[in-house]
Amino acid sequence: MKNAQKFVFKFAIALVLLFGIVGCDGCNSEVKVSKIEEPAQIIPIAIAQNLYDNYTVHRAPIIEFYEDSVRNRKRDQVNIQKQYEQQNDGQGDVAQNNTSKTQAGFKAARYVSYDYETIKNYLKYIEQEAQAANIEISTLRFYFSNYPESKTLPGRKKEINPKKNSVMISPTTKNNKGEDFLFYLDVGDNLKPRAMPLTDEFAFTDNQETGFHHGFEIRNKASLFPNFNFAPNPSLPVFAAKSVTINEGNSHP
Repeated sequence: MKNAQKFVFKFAIALVLLFGIVGCDGCNSEVKVSKIEEPAQIIPIAIAQNLYDNYTVHRAPIIEFYEDSVRNRKRDQVNIQKQYEQQNDGQGDVAQNNTSKTQAGFKAARYVSYDYETIKNYLKYIEQEAQAANIEISTLRFYFSNYPESKTLPGRKKEINPKKNSVMISPTTKNNKGEDFLFYLDVGDNLKPRAMPLTDEFAFTDNQETGFHHGFEIRNKASLFPNFNFAPNPSLPVFAAKSVTINEGNSHP
């Protein structure tokens, strides 16, 4: 009798466990994903159009006028020099005919686009690098920038629109005082990556000014291309600065 009771008791427990597991599996298959609320920064279409029109009226014409003025001034200087040289060679009439060349007016960039997958990968990348350096990303800054007259940037293959405005994206992290700072990663000498501070203008600084715990030593800045005429000197020590700033969006028009 006792054996029968034990058997029934164990069988009942097994049934409870069985149905419990089946029930849990059912619950897991019906996990509800919470809805993402609309960000507070979303603006109505009418306001977006108004802001775009404000740029059309108050900014784009100034940019276009300036760029056209610079180009015309350079063109005039070249033509004057040619006239002077040709007059000395007895070809003044030919030089006059070359001064009437015209070009289409400069068109200011109205927006910059990044491929959606590029942005998703970039966010994953900077989170990965921040985790490796044991820091947290506090903000993303969108910097206005302006391309040089050349069609390429040093070390980059993609062609750019000369003289066009663009947008750079760069993350920040907070220092010990709770202030946001741009940063790069120091990965030299096979050490663990460290977040090193930059000023708001992407210039080097030291930890005493910024409130970062990390020790900081200004070394050769070769790899950051301080100007477009820079040629690396192989005799200098390598400056292992790893940037986390993205550019090369497509500016339009």
